[in-house]
Amino acid sequence: MSSRGAIRGAIAAYFSPTNLSAVSTTFRARPKIIPAQAYGLAEGGGSGAVLIVHMTKDPELRRATGGLTSGEKYTRHAIALEIRFQSTKDDAMSAQDDYDTLVQSLFDLIHQDRTLGTGGGATGAVWQAGEGPAGIDHQQSEPVLTKQVTRISGVFKFEAWEWVQA
Repeated sequence: MSSRGAIRGAIAAYFSPTNLSAVSTTFRARPKIIPAQAYGLAEGGGSGAVLIVHMTKDPELRRATGGLTSGEKYTRHAIALEIRFQSTKDDAMSAQDDYDTLVQSLFDLIHQDRTLGTGGGATGAVWQAGEGPAGIDHQQSEPVLTKQVTRISGVFKFEAWEWVQA
């Protein structure tokens, strides 16, 4: 698997329902169709979310720490986790509370392990994530309300740095 594929897989595994109770399904890339069951909604009062891993750019940089012949190389994978949230709760404010809890758990999870469970260094897929000038960014769209469902879309962005053997 390419290093891009390894990074994508590591991110999908780390931000999976195993580590995030508010997420029902994590897709490593956008599927053609997201089935309703992927949200794991309970009738009459549940909330659920789907995450989709997007890798939007991959610039490589080299830091010369000891002159022309020594240095370190990194690929800075720009990651955008698309959040697709739905709630069947009667109260849209309660649905928003559930969404906010999900977003906070994404922040907490990235703060717990900046290598996203890979161990980092030369052997781990992710050397660091959510660090540096890019930091972590979350953006939410305006909720869409119907009689049955509250839908909220968002994006959770960060960089996952990969150490490249030079």
